[in-house]
Amino acid sequence: MRPQDQVPRVYKAVQILINLSRNPDEFVPERWLGDPDYKDDAHEAHQPFSVGLRNCLGLNMAWHEMRLLLAKLIFNFDISSNVGPKWRDQDVYVLWHRKPLMCRLRYVRATS
Repeated sequence: MRPQDQVPRVYKAVQILINLSRNPDEFVPERWLGDPDYKDDAHEAHQPFSVGLRNCLGLNMAWHEMRLLLAKLIFNFDISSNVGPKWRDQDVYVLWHRKPLMCRLRYVRATS
């Protein structure tokens, strides 16, 4: 087949912004700061840095820092919870938005 006989195929991913926020084509930083005009916007559905190989550059470093923090918490504290999770009441989008985990930390002195 000759190059001039081929039809290029282009696939597009489209996000209809008008369904997520009011005035989506305008730069309005106040929409993220609690402005009452934008209270009905779907802020939780907006994930600008979470797609593909070129997502947030600091993501891996942040994950390592969270693992280190969790390891230090587990090593130094006894962790207990008296509130059970209500799994069916949690919102799910691209990521799972969990409700805050209320827990009690009690410092434990390490012994050798």
